[in-house]
Amino acid sequence: MSYSIDFRRKVISTREEEGLIIRETEKQFRIGPASVSRWINQIASKASTTRQRKSDKSELIKDVEPYPDDYQKERAERFGVCQKAIWQALKKLGLTYKKTLRHPKADESARQAFQQKIQQYEKEGKPIVFIDESGFPHDRSLFKILCKCLSSEVTVKTVTELDNKATHCHTPVL
Repeated sequence: MSYSIDFRRKVISTREEEGLIIRETEKQFRIGPASVSRWINQIASKASTTRQRKSDKSELIKDVEPYPDDYQKERAERFGVCQKAIWQALKKLGLTYKKTLRHPKADESARQAFQQKIQQYEKEGKPIVFIDESGFPHDRSLFKILCKCLSSEVTVKTVTELDNKATHCHTPVL
């Protein structure tokens, strides 16, 4: 049920003048407590906006082709719908995006060579230390200091491997 602005103002002013709590106000005016609470914060109704409820499936397919990696939120903004509508439409169309376990630029031969090298170190009984710089995305200098400290602490028999050698200043200690 929709109440007039005049009635809402009367309810709130009576509440304030008589010092009523929400429960007393609802009983006196025979309205729900949620209405009283809502009117205390905002007396006027929020303007309702119409939005597109369904996404155009053919347009969605056309959108996926040039932007296959876009987030659902980005698609929802382009289509003027909520993210759930995009999710449901993509699901119905059978268009799902799953991350693969392999990086598209991965070099399989380099990976196998690395695994053989690690297996050889293990056969020799050398402990292996793997370092990942993911905890240092904004401060490379801090990561370099960590590498220098770690390399000075490990023995010559320890193998230290960095996850992305090309971006690091440190080479494995053998």
